[in-house]
Amino acid sequence: KLAQEKEGYLYPETYFFPPNVTTEKDIVDRLTLAFEQTIAKPMDAEIKDWSARTGRDLSDLMTMASILEEEVRTTEDKKIVADLLWRRIKEGMPLQVDATLAYVIHKTSAQMTLADLKKDNPYNTYTNKGLPPGPISNPSKDSILAAMNPTPNKYVFYLSDKDGITHFSKTLDEHNRL
Repeated sequence: KLAQEKEGYLYPETYFFPPNVTTEKDIVDRLTLAFEQTIAKPMDAEIKDWSARTGRDLSDLMTMASILEEEVRTTEDKKIVADLLWRRIKEGMPLQVDATLAYVIHKTSAQMTLADLKKDNPYNTYTNKGLPPGPISNPSKDSILAAMNPTPNKYVFYLSDKDGITHFSKTLDEHNRL
């Protein structure tokens, strides 16, 4: 439960803890400290500059970065998807991201049904516009930087195939064919 409360702000890294003496609080404290030392402090000025330019806060940044972390694999794809998703928000479109719904219903994209996509939940970005209430994972620095520095593009849709390859399209017809 403690880790869930800190979702998005626990730095993902390999850690070693002594068995049988480490508490959940010890683990959460260590991951939180790593986030502070790796992201919050070193990137403070960059995050503040990004926030001033975009009108968004750290919570928005970490939420978007967590979505990128779960949705796409490569740095280049994360930057393209970041631009696409920030544009969807700006244009009042729903994000329509499977990872946010998977976070709460515990199904993969392949397991989701049309009924799942209609479920009333604040993390359902098919039925709700804008970002979900908070991060859905603990993003890497790579995902955070991608959320802050998106690659401008004209894509409107994307999907990741079973091999983790991201396919982009500019039209719904093209997207449906993919």
